Amino acid sequence: MDFMIMFFSICSVIGIGILIWFKTKSGKRWLANL
Repeated sequence: MDFMIMFFSICSVIGIGILIWFKTKSGKRWLANL
């Protein structure tokens, strides 16, 4: 149970970090180049 909570927390932090990065200029430029 503790492992699942830890895994979910790590995934949430990574997901939020990516969303914030996509809102920056470098993130938008990277998305445009896809």
